[in-house]
Amino acid sequence: MDPQVLPNSSKVYPDNLNLFSVPSTNVGVVSSDYLTIYPSNSLSLDSSSPLTFAYTGTNVHYLDLSSSYIYLEGQILNADGTNLDATANVTFNEDIASNIFESAELTVNSFPVYRSTNLYPYYCHYNTLLSYGEGAKSSLLTASLFYPDDKVDIYDSSNKGFVTRKKLSDASAKFDFIRRVNISLFDQTRPLYPDTDFVITFRIAPDKQLLVGSRPSSSSSSTTGVTPASDEFPYKLAITKAMLFLRKMIINENIVKQHKLLLQQNKRLIYPCKHMDIKSFAIAANTTEFTSEILYNNTIPQFLVFGLVSLKAYYGDLGLSPFTFLGNDMESVSVLVDGESSSYKTISFGSSGKNFALGYYSLFQTLPREFTGNGIKREMYESKHLVVFELLPSKIPKCLSANKKGQIKVALKFHKPTSSALLCVVGTLFDSIVEIAADKSVYVDNLMM
Repeated sequence: MDPQVLPNSSKVYPDNLNLFSVPSTNVGVVSSDYLTIYPSNSLSLDSSSPLTFAYTGTNVHYLDLSSSYIYLEGQILNADGTNLDATANVTFNEDIASNIFESAELTVNSFPVYRSTNLYPYYCHYNTLLSYGEGAKSSLLTASLFYPDDKVDIYDSSNKGFVTRKKLSDASAKFDFIRRVNISLFDQTRPLYPDTDFVITFRIAPDKQLLVGSRPSSSSSSTTGVTPASDEFPYKLAITKAMLFLRKMIINENIVKQHKLLLQQNKRLIYPCKHMDIKSFAIAANTTEFTSEILYNNTIPQFLVFGLVSLKAYYGDLGLSPFTFLGNDMESVSVLVDGESSSYKTISFGSSGKNFALGYYSLFQTLPREFTGNGIKREMYESKHLVVFELLPSKIPKCLSANKKGQIKVALKFHKPTSSALLCVVGTLFDSIVEIAADKSVYVDNLMM
């Protein structure tokens, strides 16, 4: 008996009922391997020296940029370069892989493609917090030394994340970790064409933004017998080894011929990317209401993520994490589009600032339905107090969002005056297209402009 079918509904059968077919064979990639790129400049104990990786393309290999990664090895030393003693209460912060680089630049065939501000760590950290589930954070991301604090700005034996990290770095032991190349061109899956060159330049963040713990007591000193002055940061993080691993591929020659033919016809290679832009503005102490200046004056982003950090923590303090996002007795936050707000662009936190279900639920609103979570539990939200606004539909994979023009501002209200100066860190996502021509010219259509 045939099942009942609604009018105009097509009949389909699941693929697993096809018992006589052989699965298709992927013949596009002939072989793949990893190529190791070393920094073109020597490593230095001075964190102000940039870290540069330069790649010269071959006429054979395509590059799978999305599978590429950076390997780093480091150690924590006293400010004078000597090893830590047994009493030093210091280690790297909870997301060192996101925080290690203050900024990043990418040139392709000598054309500038990406250049971050010094808010680059928040681009990386927002991506880590919101794009990975609980399973990945407790397994895969430990390769990046992601061990979150379970106490807010308390760095002693009661903080399990701090204790775990400290065991890895005690007595200036060397520790290593993996991090992705958090640049939009490396986040898309189309392979980079042969004979394409690029240079990535990272600037290492200041030590006071990388390390957490407590200052040595007046009776403690380095092995030279000198105790750092109270205004001098007592420790430094030294990078001792760095490597960029690029996944190179040999592609089926028929596909290669087709690519060459299209280039000869003046077609351009096209790489659609998702570009996250980070902006910030400061909020003074004793503020109850604040509206930012215009943050974006043309294209409206797909979504906006918003968090407040202590201005003191942002600039670097041994006792404060730059990744602690507190509610600060916030009453509401709104995104204003062309000077207007709607109920869909305002999130309130109740009369006490503790009713944050709407803010917490916003962290999942921009995710595909099949993505079940990001590992941020409700009880964690008080220290990961982020808010996400979806401004344009962005859940359809492999599709660009329709452009919409407008001006964007952010407005905040607090139940009581803010107790200290704050930095509002705003992350937004835009579509971006990178094109490469046959003569190796590069064109960037950044759709946020």
